[in-house]
Amino acid sequence: MLFFLSILLSSTLAFSVTTVENLCGNSNPKSLVTSPLAKQSKYEWCFGGVCEENGKTFEREKCVKQMSEGEDIYHENSMIVSHSELHREPNRLSSKSYAGFYRLYSGDACFEECRPEEKSFLGINTGKKLGLEKEECIKCMIKLPPTNPDSFEVKGHGVTVYQGQKCHTLCRLPSGPYTDDRPYSEECLNCIGQMGIKPKTEHLMTKDGSCFEFRDGRYRGVSQVPERFCHEDPDVYSTYYTKTSKFSAASLFFKKPQDCLEVDAKSGGNYYKRIVDMINCDPEAANDNERANQKETPSSAPKENTSGARRN
Repeated sequence: MLFFLSILLSSTLAFSVTTVENLCGNSNPKSLVTSPLAKQSKYEWCFGGVCEENGKTFEREKCVKQMSEGEDIYHENSMIVSHSELHREPNRLSSKSYAGFYRLYSGDACFEECRPEEKSFLGINTGKKLGLEKEECIKCMIKLPPTNPDSFEVKGHGVTVYQGQKCHTLCRLPSGPYTDDRPYSEECLNCIGQMGIKPKTEHLMTKDGSCFEFRDGRYRGVSQVPERFCHEDPDVYSTYYTKTSKFSAASLFFKKPQDCLEVDAKSGGNYYKRIVDMINCDPEAANDNERANQKETPSSAPKENTSGARRN
């Protein structure tokens, strides 16, 4: 009896959610589902097929899985939606995989569908039925994209935090049991300025216009954030070009040529530093072969910005 119920459940799920659009994001002529939604383990379901994008086809499997800590400790509110792809080309075989990590809280997609339920036998509580043991949860989660958003709202406080910001990490709600509220930490609320403390952040704009937020402490450095944060900051730091020392051990003993660096103006490179083309530090360092090639092709348009800052 249980066997037939399992078959019925699988058939119902396969019919309702294993569509080409759900797998591939399109209904192109060569996109098709080849394997129905099937249970891989107690808390994992997958289906697959062939997807066509930009005139090419590849194999894709889409899965939804309940997140765990170890083998037997499952988080009630945490799911992962993933894509695994296999690309076949002449003389080449490559694979790709990517995933979206979901921590379900009140107001989120699939929150109600994946709410755990108490299990009992003869009136005795025997534990909980977690989300991916429920048909409505599987049907809802398998439709979600395998991506992580660049930003999210700290709900109830009217603040949106973006990837790269300190607050983005501090305000991410934890994996764990189901709750109907959103237990933002004091560190999160301090960071977004909701505890009477005005947050202080500093920003850096590089030569190519990229914007970063400074990080202090153990992981001192910078994290990239949307460019608008630099445009809104009246005290934004910039970068400048500088050569490595010709008296360094690498130059003196190993005859290593000097490098040209782009460094942050706040610390001279303790937060941000990257190697760039020497032409940025020394315009005369342009490649002689490039000059020769330009002379041989007088019809080509002259290059712009050959002696100043440029995008790298």
